[in-house]
Amino acid sequence: MRPRIHRKRRLFVYGDSLATNLFYGLQSYAKRAGFYVISRRTRGATGLIRDDQFDWYARTLRHLRNDRPDILVVTFGGNDRQDITTRRGRIQRFSSRWWQEYRFRVNRYMAAVKRRVPQVYWSSSWMGSLSLLGPNLAPALS
Repeated sequence: MRPRIHRKRRLFVYGDSLATNLFYGLQSYAKRAGFYVISRRTRGATGLIRDDQFDWYARTLRHLRNDRPDILVVTFGGNDRQDITTRRGRIQRFSSRWWQEYRFRVNRYMAAVKRRVPQVYWSSSWMGSLSLLGPNLAPALS
């Protein structure tokens, strides 16, 4: 028996090319479930690393003003295995400074969306254990 839903819940998928694939799987489920409206804001060849090419943090804040999702699924990582470019130069991939900067970017992103969306889920295929991102990420994801 389906739960009684007064309004279809707005489920959005944001992220890189990995998010596009995830969107299609969730879209199939949403059609069968019948109580979700699902949309996506995805862009291939992007990620949290190259904000000089595409700034997901700024774009997400702008999109959230209009989208107003009930549930947000975020997926990055397909293009994040490269040096980080900052105003001060490049940070070598997977160096301790790289991990520090990546943790900062993930935490900043997740904290911002958690303030605006009731349910947020982070999905990433390449990072393995989220413990690599440090203890500050857990509160942002819960």
